[in-house]
Amino acid sequence: MVPASCARVSVRFVLIWLAGFLACLSLIGFWLNWQPEEPLKFFVYLLCATAGSVWRPASSRLKDTPPISFVFLMLSIIELGMGEVLAIGLATAMVKELPPQRTTPSRPMAALRIVLALLSVLVGSAFFRSGWLPNQHAGGLFGLAMTGCLLYTLDTLPLAGIRAWSKRTPLFDNWGEYHVWSFPYYLAGTSLVILHHFSRELWTSHGAVVLIPPAFVLYCTYYAYKGRLSVDRTNLESVESLHLRTIEALAMAIEAKDVTSHDHLRRLQLYCLEIGGEMGMSQEDLEALRAAAVLHDIGKLAVPEHILCKRGKLSREEFEKIKIHPEVGAEILDRVKFPYPVAELVRAHHEKWNGGGYPKRLKGENIPLGARILAAVDCLDALISERTYRPAMGLEEAMGRIEAESGVSFDPRIVALLKRRYKQLESALRSQNGNEVAARRDLDAASEAPRRVASSAAAFSAKPAYLDSIAAARQEGQVMLELTQLLGNSLQLEDSFHGLHSGLKSILPFDGMVIYTYRDGQLTPRNGFGGCSLTQLTGPVPAGRGLVGWAVENGKPVLNGNPSVEMSAATPFQSAMVVPLPGTQGPIGVIMVCRKQARAFDKDSLRVVTSVSGKLGAVLENAMKYEQASASATTDFLTGLPNSRALHLQLESELSRAARNGTSLAVLVTDLDGFKLVNDRFGHQEGDAVLCAVSHHLRQACREYDYVARVGGDEFVLLLPGLAREDINHRISHFNQAASEAAGNVCPDSPISLSVGQAWYPEDGTGAATLLEIADQRMYRVKESRRRQLGEPRGYDFDWMEAAG
Repeated sequence: MVPASCARVSVRFVLIWLAGFLACLSLIGFWLNWQPEEPLKFFVYLLCATAGSVWRPASSRLKDTPPISFVFLMLSIIELGMGEVLAIGLATAMVKELPPQRTTPSRPMAALRIVLALLSVLVGSAFFRSGWLPNQHAGGLFGLAMTGCLLYTLDTLPLAGIRAWSKRTPLFDNWGEYHVWSFPYYLAGTSLVILHHFSRELWTSHGAVVLIPPAFVLYCTYYAYKGRLSVDRTNLESVESLHLRTIEALAMAIEAKDVTSHDHLRRLQLYCLEIGGEMGMSQEDLEALRAAAVLHDIGKLAVPEHILCKRGKLSREEFEKIKIHPEVGAEILDRVKFPYPVAELVRAHHEKWNGGGYPKRLKGENIPLGARILAAVDCLDALISERTYRPAMGLEEAMGRIEAESGVSFDPRIVALLKRRYKQLESALRSQNGNEVAARRDLDAASEAPRRVASSAAAFSAKPAYLDSIAAARQEGQVMLELTQLLGNSLQLEDSFHGLHSGLKSILPFDGMVIYTYRDGQLTPRNGFGGCSLTQLTGPVPAGRGLVGWAVENGKPVLNGNPSVEMSAATPFQSAMVVPLPGTQGPIGVIMVCRKQARAFDKDSLRVVTSVSGKLGAVLENAMKYEQASASATTDFLTGLPNSRALHLQLESELSRAARNGTSLAVLVTDLDGFKLVNDRFGHQEGDAVLCAVSHHLRQACREYDYVARVGGDEFVLLLPGLAREDINHRISHFNQAASEAAGNVCPDSPISLSVGQAWYPEDGTGAATLLEIADQRMYRVKESRRRQLGEPRGYDFDWMEAAG
């Protein structure tokens, strides 16, 4: 399919050659029959007409200024032959196309204007000389007036038609904008010629020279009038430009608060205006579409920011809130009182072709054309732009999605036009970043409308610095909201700290982060991120020492300190910012963020971290209390060993691992022999000390991956994964020796020993309860065997010291 721009250029050249051919035929025909009757008058008119074509007042600022030569062309039509008239018309037309008269000469257009001027003179002269037109007295006055009107029409209407064809605007709108204002000049010039024509018998045959002063006065008067029009037009254009820049500045501020990119508005303007122009929209409708493309999302000011920036899928209630923005935007713009229907387009830009859109569920042609164009282009832009909830699509894939919605969500004609031109328009949009001229060439070198659009979009392309500040404020607010939700959702510090690290890093550049907890006058590194891993830290720091110690002791933050005390000698960090984390009864910890550059943090960085320190301190304190409570629920208060509840959880885990790996597991149930005597003779405090010492020595006697738990009283359970059967007796002897040594260290007169029962997975069973029951029964059989050997009554806790006595 041939692009519309190429078709316009082809038709233009056909018209040029056709008009030129007809003009040449007419010129040759009359030139061959040219027999000037008054050579002097011819040369005087020729000189005056060409001079009038060259001279233009400096105050002229309107386009297509009519030259003063019109008066002398009218005189030549009345008083000279057809050949002489054509010669003067050709000369004046060529002089008007000289480079000083045209700042940007175009050879095809210059040739076309010369041909049209020649045809205008030819038709006007032929009309005046036609046999049916009266040429005397009142009839002659009518004929001259009609000839002047015809010349005005032939001078202006073809040029208006060419411009309208090029700009794809209505003919009479273009004619009214560029040419109607010059009609008073033609009317006054025709009146002057009529006055001369009916009074020429008062002068000599060459008295037409006396028309030069009044013609000059007439022309200057006309230019004074035209100058005032020019000033008014310039002022009006300035106001319109200011209006558009105000709209665009407001729209950019709104877009900066949203998640869209800066290219969003530029793409919408360029695509919408190009597609709207090809679909034959009027200039007023195009201006409405331009403003709507800029302001279509202004109603999002009424939508909460956390909904706009939500990373996941919107709930039904949240989507209902989003759906109010077209109506709110239209109500806002209704108060602006635009001279064109902007609010109507904004209200309908989420309607669908099949009637499934919102807010009014319009269908098909009932949706305004501009809104249909905006809907398709806005969807395409949204698909190829990155969002917080999904990555950007490729241009081809996005266009495929738009095609799939043709006849459902979008007007099929608009989708077809968008498919045909989207690559060309996207190329033009990208080229505007560096070269406006290249953007014009990509669209259509011969079309004025694309040049106008490209120029507007290129002027809009420079991204103001204030947009970064607005976007940063939006992002900071969103991150703070997310961090508040995250820190309040979990008591697991690792999850909270990872979320804190990623959230802060999105709004504050740093290379490493450490969280310290403060307890008993000492700061202990709890979590490290980035380059601040726990292996690179020196370990616990006393209060008052280093950056973190000073911050806790004084309750004040540290900005751009040297983290040499907290870091190892090989640390790359040169600056650190430390902020205390407040608790209910004083500092609960500190947060330290580090950079590799010296003096990398400023007061704004400190403000960001300080704003989360209160919430982070409360979360840290609650999490530490939760951990303490959790530990109490699974830890024996006296010995610090896991309790019965923790034992069952660990045993289930070890059994699963043994089954998965095909390994063995030994379960030992032990009981302290002689412990009752310690309580009876030395008291329960001494007995508790013995239990603590025995538990400590048993833990030290175990391998790193063995597990020891106190299940109540003087009973302990040991889990020994992967132990060979031939090694069990040696391990039991080792545990017995450790228990005896521990008790002897606390209470030298209390020789404690262990009775141990064992059970094996999978030989003795596969369930936790089964293995514990078997091991417990075997432990009591061992204890009973010892009683029988020493002759002690059943059920009596044997006193080794008394037996020895």
